[in-house]
Amino acid sequence: MNIFPDGIRTSGQHEPVYKLLKSFEEFPEHISGSTVWTKDDFVNNPEKWTHRFTVEELEELGATSDKFIADGIPLVGITRVGRNR
Repeated sequence: MNIFPDGIRTSGQHEPVYKLLKSFEEFPEHISGSTVWTKDDFVNNPEKWTHRFTVEELEELGATSDKFIADGIPLVGITRVGRNR
């Protein structure tokens, strides 16, 4: 089954690095620090973790994906090039 022109793929799937795997017992029981967040930090503040696309953004995404399909560029060939927002 081909969902994308180049098949079913993502660029993020790799074999595990077995020497870096740890057993459950080696993980800390409690994690703390400035980068830790809880459900309470976000449950009533969806603007912290969601993005509502504007009509213009949706149109740009649609036009861009249509162009990639029309040009026969596979999913893994899509990159961000020189675009700053």
